[in-house]
Amino acid sequence: MARSNGVTVRFTPAPDAPYIRADDDRLRQVLINVVSNAIKYNTATTPQIPINANVAGGAVRIDIVDNGGGVRRQDAAEIFEKFARAGRANREQGAGLGLPIIKAIMRAMDGDLTVEFAPDGTSFFRLTLTMNEPTTAS
Repeated sequence: MARSNGVTVRFTPAPDAPYIRADDDRLRQVLINVVSNAIKYNTATTPQIPINANVAGGAVRIDIVDNGGGVRRQDAAEIFEKFARAGRANREQGAGLGLPIIKAIMRAMDGDLTVEFAPDGTSFFRLTLTMNEPTTAS
């Protein structure tokens, strides 16, 4: 999808590749949804989506940023509500269920999905997952 839309996606992993508590399939579903939304709603001339992972306070944070469009601050509270389209109803088809569902998936994995705002006012999505100690085979 990124390639066919001319979007560059870059991933920068967290240092030391920490272990996280998550369901692989569900986390993949969350990432696909958030990244595909970033691709669909990116209005930049040269669209880019950097994905950055870092460790903070016992959790891994994965920030998915796009350089075009984004969520308006006044729509931030509403985007995780079922059937909300946050002013985008004319741009893409969809029921407005994706973000509420993936937020619920993140919470079921003891994590969260939030929309954050950089100091310059641009928005990005943050996935937060609890770090876990690796298990050892006995």
